[in-house]
Amino acid sequence: MIVRVLGDGQYELDNVEAEEFTSLDDALGRHIDDGDEEAYRRDLDSLLEYVRRNGTVLGDDDFRPSDQVLPDPSSSLAEIKALLEDEQALVEEEHAGS
Repeated sequence: MIVRVLGDGQYELDNVEAEEFTSLDDALGRHIDDGDEEAYRRDLDSLLEYVRRNGTVLGDDDFRPSDQVLPDPSSSLAEIKALLEDEQALVEEEHAGS
């Protein structure tokens, strides 16, 4: 699994690490949906630490697509919610035009 951390770079996680990543990422998503800024911040920090500790840094010349994208560590919950809403609107617009 390739994980891009915005403002940082890309990391590769093996399959075992990817399972743990998914579990942590699911918890982060619930906090975003619930609007829980404190839990979002705590779990984003934990997830970023997990990726940096367990992932292999990919070079700037490695152009493989990312499987997952994590926000910049300084991103607020409001910024992430707005980004996700914009992304959803684009997906709906693409489907409407098909």
